[in-house]
Amino acid sequence: MRDLLAGFAVLVGLQLAGEALVRALGLPFPGAVAGMLMLLALLALLGERLLERIARAADLLLRNLTLLF
Repeated sequence: MRDLLAGFAVLVGLQLAGEALVRALGLPFPGAVAGMLMLLALLALLGERLLERIARAADLLLRNLTLLF
C-alpha cells in the first residue's frame, strides 16, 4: 500500500510541477505534457528504481481510467 501511495504521489507531484512550470514560463503547451517530459527525464536518470515505485500506481490508474472521465 505504501508503494502505491508513493508512486501516486510521484505522478501527481510531477503533474503539478509541470503545471507550475508552464504557468511560470508561459509555455504554449499543457502542464501535464511538461510533467510527462519531466517523468521521462527522471526515468532516463533513475531507471528501474523509479519505475518500480510508480508501476503499481500507474497500473491502477490505467485499469480505472474510465472512472476518471
